[in-house]
Order: sequence, then C-alpha cells, then structure tokens
Amino acid sequence: MHKGITGYIFVRDCFPSCLMQLDLYSTGMVQNLIGKDERTFNGLYDQYAGALYGIICREVSDRPMAGKLLQQTFVLSWQQLGAYDRDQDHILIWLIRQCQTVMQQYTGVPVDLSATTAVAQSS
Repeated sequence: MHKGITGYIFVRDCFPSCLMQLDLYSTGMVQNLIGKDERTFNGLYDQYAGALYGIICREVSDRPMAGKLLQQTFVLSWQQLGAYDRDQDHILIWLIRQCQTVMQQYTGVPVDLSATTAVAQSS
C-alpha cells in the first residue's frame, strides 16, 4: 500500500509534464519509432528516462542496479518497438510495462505497477 501511495505522488508530479512535452501520438513520430529511428528513440529516452528511473528506484534500493535496469528497459523497448500499438496505449504506459517486465526478471517475483499505470493513464 505504501508503495502505491508513494508511486501515485511521484506519478502525479512527473508524468503530466512528460505527456505534454513529447507528442508521440502524431503518426510520423510513431512510425519513426516503429522504424527504429535512433534520433526519435533518443528523444523518447530523454523524455521518459527520469520518470522510469524513479519508478525503478521505488522498487530497487541499489542505485547502480537501478541504472542497469533502466538501461535494460530501454534495450527491451528498442527490441520490442514493432509490438507497440499506439491505439492500445500511450507510449509512457507501454514503457512502464516494459520496465515492469525487466524488474520482474531481476527480482524473480511479480512487480505490481498497476497504480502507476493507472495514474499515468488518467494524466
């Protein structure tokens, strides 16, 4: 329960600005991502890495490991870009789910980020 409350406060503070600054709903931007355009992906990283790192740090207290998990999240995201469906999720929600997968692989136990994704979806 405590993590959900903490995550909620973090999400409300960080995500609205993330959502407004990078318009990934434009068809060209999404196509660039799916086509693995490095410049567009670097912009995606610049925009969302801080928010994802904060999410990871709430679950993993080892900061160097949190940095590695963030890197792994973006490696997985790069590999899975073809599976992204903008009609199903905002790119931030999709990234949070990629982050959840990486954290579950690291911890070996299910990681519940549903409160985080719910708040991000409502932003």
